[in-house]
Amino acid sequence: MKSHAPGEVWLAQKDGRIYGLEGGKIDLNARLGQKVRLTGYVLPEGKEEAAEDAQKEDNAGKRETADFRVRMLKMISKSCRHSD
Repeated sequence: MKSHAPGEVWLAQKDGRIYGLEGGKIDLNARLGQKVRLTGYVLPEGKEEAAEDAQKEDNAGKRETADFRVRMLKMISKSCRHSD
């Protein structure tokens, strides 16, 4: 889902954790709705950033857990929908 920060999208996991994906030169918004494999690392939160992130919420009141810096992206499928 789109984030409020430019160049960042949010990844919401089933357990409720939300990661702010930062793509740098990789255009993550162009990959919304696609199934992709990401490689990267979780960015450590400083005290100021942790306080700011506690303020970040989406429209449903969910809060971002941490930031994830994307280093590589591989497209798996043009759709993330499952066919049963």
